[in-house]
Amino acid sequence: MQHCDDICTQIAIGERTDPVVQTHLESCSACRSYATAMAALDQRVGTLVRHTPSATLTLQLLAIAADHAMPTARRRPPWWGSLVVFAIGVVALGFSILVSAEIVVLFSGSYGFGAYAQQIRALPQTGYTWLVSWSPVLQTVISKLDTMRVQLVGVLVVALMLFGYTNQRGKRMRW
Repeated sequence: MQHCDDICTQIAIGERTDPVVQTHLESCSACRSYATAMAALDQRVGTLVRHTPSATLTLQLLAIAADHAMPTARRRPPWWGSLVVFAIGVVALGFSILVSAEIVVLFSGSYGFGAYAQQIRALPQTGYTWLVSWSPVLQTVISKLDTMRVQLVGVLVVALMLFGYTNQRGKRMRW
C-alpha cells in the first residue's frame, strides 16, 4: 500500500508523466481512478477566473499589515552585567597599580629613588586613612571586605572565566 501512496503523492504534485507512475496506473485501478479525479479537478480549477488585485488595494493591505505588526521586543541586558564589567575593570586597574608600585620599589634601590619608593609603598595605608576619616562607615565595610577577600577573588575568577567562555563560543555578550 505504501507504493500506492507514493504514486498518489506524485500524481497530486503533477508528476503523472513519470514512467514509474504510468506503469503503476496500468495495473492499479484505485490509483487510476484517483488520477482521473485529480485530472478533473485540475480542469475545473483551470477554468476559474483569476482576479489580480489592484496596486492600490495591495498597498492599502500592506499599510494595514504594517500598522498592526508587532514590534520585536528588544532584549534588555541584565542589570548586573554592567556592574560585573565595572568591577572587573576596577580590580584590574587596582592590581596593575599595585604591580607597578612593586616594580618601582624593586628597582628603587638600584636607581637611587628610595624615598619615592617608600612614599609609593605607603600609598595604600594613606588612602585607607583618608577613606576612614572621610566616612567612618567605610572602615567597617573595608574590614568586612578584607575578611572576604578570598571569596571575592574567587568570584572575580569565576566572572572572568564566564566572560572568556561566552566569548570563546562566539557569542557576543551585551551588557
